[in-house]
Amino acid sequence: MDLFIILILLLLLILYRPDKELSELKMKYDFSHSTFQTVLIDNQEINIHYRDEGDPSSHVIILLHGMFSSLQTFDEWASLLLQSGYRVIRIDLPNHGASGSFSDHVISLRRSALVVKAIVDHLQLQALSIGGNSMGGGVSWYFSALYHESIHIRHLILIDSVSPLNAYRNSSKWRDFMNNTFLGKVMCKLTPKFLFILLLKFIYGSGGTLTQKTIDRYYDFLLLEGNREAIVTSKPEPFDELMNVKALEIIQSATIPTLIMWGKEDRLIPISTIDEFQALFFSSHTEIKIYETLGHLPMEEDSLMTFNDLSSFLRKHS
Repeated sequence: MDLFIILILLLLLILYRPDKELSELKMKYDFSHSTFQTVLIDNQEINIHYRDEGDPSSHVIILLHGMFSSLQTFDEWASLLLQSGYRVIRIDLPNHGASGSFSDHVISLRRSALVVKAIVDHLQLQALSIGGNSMGGGVSWYFSALYHESIHIRHLILIDSVSPLNAYRNSSKWRDFMNNTFLGKVMCKLTPKFLFILLLKFIYGSGGTLTQKTIDRYYDFLLLEGNREAIVTSKPEPFDELMNVKALEIIQSATIPTLIMWGKEDRLIPISTIDEFQALFFSSHTEIKIYETLGHLPMEEDSLMTFNDLSSFLRKHS
């Protein structure tokens, strides 16, 4: 028994990774255009990190990352968009990047959309294009449905996006376990880098380019103080599939030009999900781009090819 305990402790020691301080990441990554804004959502204050770059009078594009990611996932797109004369705003969603988390640990597309709206109001934006990857895509279509009457939504870009039928379903036994046990708190710290590399290789397609720089960036922000526990112990709001379906119907009726981009080798959100979007809101204002050898992160795996498609879409529907 003593040997078993020793082996368990040794395994925990090998797998354990401590948190990183924000000051450490600020020395390694560019925060020169960063802003930290405290916003009030559902009577809770949350500190949100965002980056606003480009001419304030230019066409605004908001870009939102997916799960386990951060605003840096759009670094290449942002650079190319800025060169093309756009104003680019990227936001770290709650529990991710350098943003904080809600005190009650509850997350939802609705809450994240409220966060985006708070930043939009703070910047006094009247018109914008918005898009995102995976979870960020879900926040983008939810935001567009909620606010298209008060804000001119010029374009909607969905990149391997969650659909209304699979976004933030009810809490699972796994989430309950992680929320309510001491072991769950400990497991939040057991994130060795080799496991995270395997995850990234799993979600990239065969034609994607996964660099060491990308691996380091994902891993550094995952280890940022509070992020792992916030992600793992988060609790979704009650799932309202009908509301989500209605959201896309609203987008269709509002005739928002929409670009759907998908990596055919996506193993997290399969390409068949496009059928759900087509059934709910496909119209003459919707375009679809499929990338045969890319996975869950097309804009990151081949930034130039996907940007060219984005740029053509924006010009066509300007």
